[in-house]
Amino acid sequence: MSPVLRRAAALASLLALAACGGGEVSRTACHQVRYCTEFEAEDLDVGDTNAMCGADGGTAMAECPAEGVVGVCTENSGGTKLVTHYYVADRLDLDQAACEGIGGTWTSQ
Repeated sequence: MSPVLRRAAALASLLALAACGGGEVSRTACHQVRYCTEFEAEDLDVGDTNAMCGADGGTAMAECPAEGVVGVCTENSGGTKLVTHYYVADRLDLDQAACEGIGGTWTSQ
């Protein structure tokens, strides 16, 4: 599954979890081979988000590594902020187009 589709599925789950709002802002991250996505939302169920990450073959961590980042996509939807850090430059044009195509903001590093 592409990073954009993975983020969309994760975002749908997170929006359902954070729908009640009004709570503390929580953060977690999911590192895949070529990218890492940070999730931030009120009432984010970090345990469920980390379990979803592991089930998808990722590694849950507190935040994405800053070293080696070649591009970043920032998305905001329904009170959930997703920041995806890309570490492999071979598809940056496609990653940037996908990011901007879903209303995200792309930053080259």
